[in-house]
Amino acid sequence: MSIPILLLSFFSAAIFTGFLIPYIRSIALKNNLVDKPNNRKQHKKQIVRLGGIAIFLGFTFSLIVVILLGGFNGTNYEFFNKLCVIYIAALMFFLLGLIDDIYSLSPFIRLIVQFIISIIIWLNNIGIDYLDFSSGSNFSSVIDLPNIFSLIFTIFWITGITNAVNWIDGLDGLAAGNIAISCIGIFIVGLNLNQTPALFFLSGILGACIGFLRFNYNPARILMGDSGSYFLGSTISILTLIACSNNQLNLSDQFIITKIHYAIFLLLVPIMDMTYVISKRILNGNSPFRPDRGHIHYQMLRAGFKERQTVELIYFFTFFSCIFPILAILK
Repeated sequence: MSIPILLLSFFSAAIFTGFLIPYIRSIALKNNLVDKPNNRKQHKKQIVRLGGIAIFLGFTFSLIVVILLGGFNGTNYEFFNKLCVIYIAALMFFLLGLIDDIYSLSPFIRLIVQFIISIIIWLNNIGIDYLDFSSGSNFSSVIDLPNIFSLIFTIFWITGITNAVNWIDGLDGLAAGNIAISCIGIFIVGLNLNQTPALFFLSGILGACIGFLRFNYNPARILMGDSGSYFLGSTISILTLIACSNNQLNLSDQFIITKIHYAIFLLLVPIMDMTYVISKRILNGNSPFRPDRGHIHYQMLRAGFKERQTVELIYFFTFFSCIFPILAILK
């Protein structure tokens, strides 16, 4: 692993993302591509919601830097192919979100497309095939999932995390900061399980999030929109599975054994929020897809916390939840 290339990946993503945002804001404002306030949203004025374009292009630029510097040299062909699949899938999720940002698609259409993309990912040998609930870096208690359960688990993990990240993007800086902290935890776990090529993806995502936060932290000048949250959610869901797996065991040609409890802790905030919101909506007799202000961050605002306090407290909780898998893998 090359530390200089990882650092260049991070900084190139951060700088290029920040460089693009003023131009994207200007173009969006001229074309009235803005998010308008309503009784469900926190902001009280129109604000550009196409920040996901800068995040995605910043991440892409960082990958180009890594390739030009030879960061993937030595990566076996099969693993490099999987990384290409991840990028193409992330592009598809990004484009789905971008179309929704501009044209406002039906939630059912979005979900169907997300399912289809997730199936394509699974068909390209990226999925949850084996589960292991042991602690540390030993993969000792393996559960072999039949293909149908592997497919179901993979679809619900990818689409679930993608939408969970989209749902927590309700306050300035919340989603980007949360993913940035999770990225650090995922990076450390992946480093200790020898998932080196995936670390270049994580460093690019981390850099893009940091570059974006400069403009998205309260008071935000731009929102990431569905294009950004779908891209970050889908990519981080897959990279978490890779980081929490051990593909050195050669049990199959997939990312073999997944420590799913580590993956859950690394993404605990969006998972908890989605679980809470869906459960509450169903218990109240509403559709789980019906938008409302029942999310955890809105509950905290109603409890008297200010917006920045709420975001910073959730940051702290994300940091704390990432400590468990890091300590377990390092012991």
